[in-house]
Amino acid sequence: MSESLPLIILAGGIKEPPVLPESGADKKPLSGAKGIDIEIGGRPLIDHLLERLLECGAFGPIWIAGPVAAYGESRLGCEVIDTNESLGRNTEVAMRHATPYLDGGPLAITTCDILPEVSDLRTLIADYRAQAPSDFWFPLIRVPEDPEVLGASAWKPQYSLREAATGEMQKVLPGHLLVLDPSVIHRRLCFNCFEVAYRSRNRRVLYRLLVMIQQVLFLLLRQDLQNLARFRLPRRMITALGNGILLGVGLRNETISEEMIAERLRRIYIRRDHRLAHPERRARMPMVEGFSLAKDIDTREEADEVARDLSR
Repeated sequence: MSESLPLIILAGGIKEPPVLPESGADKKPLSGAKGIDIEIGGRPLIDHLLERLLECGAFGPIWIAGPVAAYGESRLGCEVIDTNESLGRNTEVAMRHATPYLDGGPLAITTCDILPEVSDLRTLIADYRAQAPSDFWFPLIRVPEDPEVLGASAWKPQYSLREAATGEMQKVLPGHLLVLDPSVIHRRLCFNCFEVAYRSRNRRVLYRLLVMIQQVLFLLLRQDLQNLARFRLPRRMITALGNGILLGVGLRNETISEEMIAERLRRIYIRRDHRLAHPERRARMPMVEGFSLAKDIDTREEADEVARDLSR
């Protein structure tokens, strides 16, 4: 078997319920520490998730980044990293904890509010390994053609992309599994964008892009001023904003492919010195099957549906 991927499960508490779009206006949004608060068959969601991740056989060690007061110091042999702040801060704390175990290798990150099928996990990890090494890998999940398959998640906003291989339009949802090389990313920028992306989830593409540009503008400006003080060219803001705008226009006009998105994001989040030293490396956002990775549990209706499905 291939070497296991170290994995962080982001499991901090959500203080405010998410704002849902009009399509989810009749749903009941969830808050709190969903991994422990959502119970299925009398057991917390986090335990079901851990069992499937362990059964998959692709991950280890596994850490839970969340409050020890809720999860305990460990669950099913997996250490809990005590953190309960913003998602960006939780990611930063967890990544710092995990880095000594990586030995320069990749790190996987997921969330506590999904319950993926083991078969879907194995299929996606096989896709990742087939193209490794990559600067980051993040799957885009094809939306099933049968509306009934969407179930209680039918309200989630979908993204229309032009598939690079065929040129055909495809409806996709983001998969909740990211594999990256922590040694080559702009960490501060990534942590800030993780936070903004999470707070604006389930909103329209253009809205999310505008919020993200607004939130990270000051950070980029400050870093460029620091570069000027060191007699370096202020490339960060130009690179990030330029590629961010092109990305937003392509998404809004439905003219961009998954390969183009991955390259734009690579230019924003991956350090320039690494990109110049390794032009052969790529970022990958493959369009794949595996709908269970796209069904994060944001509402009471989705939690109830997962419980019913598991009871069957």
